[in-house]
Amino acid sequence: MTKTSSGLKIMFRKIKLEVVRMDLSTIFASLLGLFLSLLTTGVYRYYSKPKIHKTVGVVILNPDKVDAKKIPPNLPEGLRRVTNSLEQELVLKLKKDQQKKAMLLIKISIIGIIISTIGLILGQ
Repeated sequence: MTKTSSGLKIMFRKIKLEVVRMDLSTIFASLLGLFLSLLTTGVYRYYSKPKIHKTVGVVILNPDKVDAKKIPPNLPEGLRRVTNSLEQELVLKLKKDQQKKAMLLIKISIIGIIISTIGLILGQ
């Protein structure tokens, strides 16, 4: 065995020891960050599916993309105004709920990123 090959073996053993020490906290933080990101992705996909909401004779698919809905022309004028206002209130409430859910998902993602960063710093 030459001096260089034995020196390389010693150097690789030192590197392996350092890698093993670093891996536990890094692996834990990475797995936790991965879990949180998968959780937020799953929750986002669940809440972004089209939902059906019914008002008086009007069906709203995906309240985010609501245009001016056409109400049947045979309705009396008073009932038409009531259905318009009900629809607008419903759409406004649904959009507020979706904004709250989106903010919660963003907060969870930020917490996951912070935990992953702390784990990587501790791992080094």
